[in-house]
Amino acid sequence: MVVIGGQQLTVEVVIAKLDRAKARGRDGVISVQAEPWEVGEDRESVLTRASTGLPHGKVRTADAQALLDNGFTLELDTSNGQNPNHYNLGIGGDATAEDIMRLIACFGEPEPNLGRGH
Repeated sequence: MVVIGGQQLTVEVVIAKLDRAKARGRDGVISVQAEPWEVGEDRESVLTRASTGLPHGKVRTADAQALLDNGFTLELDTSNGQNPNHYNLGIGGDATAEDIMRLIACFGEPEPNLGRGH
């Protein structure tokens, strides 16, 4: 399960996230958190683990395989003290609005951040 923080996920929001990452030397990526499903684990448990440490009241989830199948990449990145499940979601430095819309379509609707406060 891949989790992105925040209620809004629009082309403009993703562009702003890309711009912030580029300013930090990470071109073409946005920050997400991800956790695998363990055998017998329910969705609520995975969501809680995946969203722990995110300050947002709402999160959106995506299936990692759906992101990969749509041409995006996931790279573990804890190099700067990030959470141990922090990933760079690669969109590409030359992402178009169509690319971003394809990304947005991979994520579900906003839901409560079950990991907030953990």
